[in-house]
Amino acid sequence: MPRPKFLIAIAAAFALALIGLSLAVPTAAACALVQHQGLQKLEQTLIEPDASEQDRARFLQLATDARARITRTFGAPHAPAELVFLQRRTKLWPLASVGSFGSTLMIGTRACVIIGPKGQSVDVVAHELMHAELLDRVGFWGRLTRIPVWFDEGVGMQVDYRPDFNLPQASGEALSQTGPQTDYVRRLKTVHQFSDVNTHQLIWNYVAAKAEVARWLAAAGPGNLYPQLQRIRNGETLEKVLQQ
Repeated sequence: MPRPKFLIAIAAAFALALIGLSLAVPTAAACALVQHQGLQKLEQTLIEPDASEQDRARFLQLATDARARITRTFGAPHAPAELVFLQRRTKLWPLASVGSFGSTLMIGTRACVIIGPKGQSVDVVAHELMHAELLDRVGFWGRLTRIPVWFDEGVGMQVDYRPDFNLPQASGEALSQTGPQTDYVRRLKTVHQFSDVNTHQLIWNYVAAKAEVARWLAAAGPGNLYPQLQRIRNGETLEKVLQQ
C-alpha cells in the first residue's frame, strides 16, 4: 500500500476507534477528548471560554482549597489530573454524559475530574481529586485489579465533609461495637453493587465506606495513606494492607 493511503487508513481506523469508544464507553471518551472540547486553560484547570471573571476566580479558589484540604489530611497530592469546571455541561458532548455534581473519569493512567454546576464546592472537588490521586498512587493495574469501589469512595469521603454523609456514630473511632453496622460495605466491590440502589441506600453506602476507611486510618494514621497505597502498587492485596 502506498504510504499516503496507508496513513489515511491509519487515520480512518483511529477515528473509527474513537467513535466506537464514544458509543461504548462515553465517560472514557469524555476523558480522552476533554482537551478537544473548546475549553480554556486556566492555570491547572479547564473552563468554558465564556466563564465570567467571577467564576474564574471562584474555580481557582476551589481548586486551591481542595488541594489544601487533601494536603492537610494526607499530604500533598501529585496526580496530574485534568480538573474541569462546567456550567453548561449539556453543550459539550461527550461531557453531557457526566453527572451534574462531579465525576472522575479514567482511561488508562489518565484521570479527568469533571465538576458540574451542582458540585462546585470544596467537598466535591476534594473528593473527586482523591479518586485521581488514588489512581496515580496505585497505578492503572493496581486500581483495576485491587481497589474495590467501596474503598475508592471511602478514601474520597475522608476529605468530603458534607453532613449528609457523616451521620451520627458513622466515622472512625466514634463507631462503637453497638453502633451502626458498616462492614457490609466491604462486599460492594463494583460500581453496580455500590451505586445501583435507591437514594437512601446510596447515601448510607457512602456513610459506611467513609466509616470503614476512617476506622482503618485511625489505626494506620492518615499520614500513612500514601505509603499504604504504594504497597498496593507494589503488588500487595488491599486485604493485607487493611490488616496492617
